[in-house]
Amino acid sequence: MEAEYLKNGEQIFKEYCLTAKNQPTMLPRAPEQTYIDKYPEEDQPAGPSFRDDRRHQLDYETEVKMYRASELGLDKNFIVLHSFIYTHDQYCLCAGKSHVRNIKTCNKCKNLFNKEGECDFIIICPDSFIVIEVKNMEHINGECTTRKLQALIGTYRKSAEQRSKIVELIKCIDQDAHILQFTAYPNFSKQFKEQFQFSELTEFRLIDDELSTIIFEEDISDHHNKVESSKNSATSFTEQTYPEQNYFSRIVSCFSRCCNKTTDTDDTSSEGEVLSDSDNNPSNRESVKTDEDVSNFAAWWADNVTQAISSIRRVSEETVSNTEIPISGYNQDSHEKARNILLAIWATDRNKCDQSKCSLGRCIMDVNKQLKEGRITFEPKKGNRRDQNPGVVKAPDVISNYVGVLNLTTQQNSVFNSSENMLWINGPAGTGKT
Repeated sequence: MEAEYLKNGEQIFKEYCLTAKNQPTMLPRAPEQTYIDKYPEEDQPAGPSFRDDRRHQLDYETEVKMYRASELGLDKNFIVLHSFIYTHDQYCLCAGKSHVRNIKTCNKCKNLFNKEGECDFIIICPDSFIVIEVKNMEHINGECTTRKLQALIGTYRKSAEQRSKIVELIKCIDQDAHILQFTAYPNFSKQFKEQFQFSELTEFRLIDDELSTIIFEEDISDHHNKVESSKNSATSFTEQTYPEQNYFSRIVSCFSRCCNKTTDTDDTSSEGEVLSDSDNNPSNRESVKTDEDVSNFAAWWADNVTQAISSIRRVSEETVSNTEIPISGYNQDSHEKARNILLAIWATDRNKCDQSKCSLGRCIMDVNKQLKEGRITFEPKKGNRRDQNPGVVKAPDVISNYVGVLNLTTQQNSVFNSSENMLWINGPAGTGKT
């Protein structure tokens, strides 16, 4: 089984992770659209509550911010795995003799394909691994209250537990692996750092070593500052301040960035059409990469990661040069083994490795399918009846049968049923004008 994972991981590395461009390998090529639904901005007094749904969507949007920072701030020497999930079966594979499969002594072995753990980001460096958990903290205007400090400490403790499980998994594969761990708060400002560092309440305080593992909003990008300076601009305020509400624009922008990585080997014709459309849009080309986008995260990476990796390299050189007393340190073979197994685990669902998950073409086609079918309405959960999103209606038969779009927004539906001979429809690419 291990040999199969090693083989699959090596194939993924050679096929998708070797690039001539000075950009990292992002897997998946664009963030998976976990929460594609269109949620009402406010709940109706007598209607269902979508508060939790909006919160889950915002939680995921913070991961997208971390994804973009990694994509724009790192170079080709890095592989970024987003949404890494592994099963108990895969843990047993990595643990080897230290964890023997036995349903009598391990309850988890009764359901080997149950999720064992997950991690928002694993960044594979040439000689180390970076583990990042992303947590969403609401924007704080004014005082950072005790309740918000308590929430931050709680999310940090939880992230530390999640990180430690991933570290254990990697150490099972390569016991000498060098691993750095961080927790990112893309919506939490560094200006409140001292408030929970010097809190009078011990339970709301983080020690210096814990604080050094936090990535703040300002570390990821200077987006917040740019937003504050542009609040008087009516044309750009909504898109710059609330990127999570401009889903379709973000998809187009994300694809245009992906398309500049021209080393992907897919030959899908539909993909080629998307690439052509994106590259011919000047606004997309201009939004690919700017100094302002990457300066903060690149600077944070240099201060907190590059120096540590340089230290690892020095240890490796000492190991090679010191023939009398070998030093436990970086080992290329064991590092590549860990890298390949992690790549294979990321692409494997149960026992089947789907390498096409690494493909830009597959990513585009999956999202395109979701958008085309209009699956932006709520599906009833098992055993739990639920009202439909008031902003979405079932598409008329002529639309669903001949166009393949299953649902429409209420605005699209009203346009379709309008008796006007000519309507002016304005909106960004991908919002369903056609």
